[in-house]
Amino acid sequence: MKLQDKVALITGSGRGIGRAIALRFADEGASIVVNSVHKENSDAVKKEIESRGGRAISVPCDVSKKESVDGLFETVQREYGSIDVLVNNAGINIVKPAMEMTEANWDDVFSTNLKSIFLCSKAAAALMIPKGSGQIINISSIVGINPFPNRAPYATSKAGVIMLTRELAIEWARHNITVNAIAPGFILTDMLKGRIAEGAINGDAILKRVPLRRFGLVEDIAHAVLFLADEGSSYITGQCITVDGGYTAYGFVE
Repeated sequence: MKLQDKVALITGSGRGIGRAIALRFADEGASIVVNSVHKENSDAVKKEIESRGGRAISVPCDVSKKESVDGLFETVQREYGSIDVLVNNAGINIVKPAMEMTEANWDDVFSTNLKSIFLCSKAAAALMIPKGSGQIINISSIVGINPFPNRAPYATSKAGVIMLTRELAIEWARHNITVNAIAPGFILTDMLKGRIAEGAINGDAILKRVPLRRFGLVEDIAHAVLFLADEGSSYITGQCITVDGGYTAYGFVE
């Protein structure tokens, strides 16, 4: 199946990495389901896709809640009939020391970053299994591999994304459904730009640890996701591809 024949749902695609993935898939001819918790964001990306000649629907909802996920996939099935690619991109981060992290903080991060993947993947698999094919791609993080301080729920949830990816991959392989993950490094989103500008993150220090000596672009992640959605990657499943310019491979201190 060529990409132009596929239906792709990207959660959290109202901005940042998710938006870049949605636009790249649309440019390749896929029919897109744009999802965001904020209606104005998902509607804006839908219009942007359509202005470029693509096909898209906007379905805003909170993917951390089962009833919202059920409604999302009912809409997908009604509008497109089924789904071929699911990109679980929605995520949040709360930065504070573990001793200051509340139970509500922990629950919010885990619900958005990990529970949503479980809920959306199950709903997508229910449509993929009968036709015997599908690709699920989960967005983890290098923080789920090499933890950063003051991010206990984020780091733990992103590590959980990698293990859930492996678990679903081995369960659903017999249905010809591949499940893989991408672990982005320091990607130059608006959020990262803002944190560098305000001095919360030392950009120069980060680049000393990145062998390629640059920050990643949202398009770098979109390219990697596109690769995992293509037929050329059909023998890859249960894997986590790190897209970080070599950051996690680098052990030297300059």
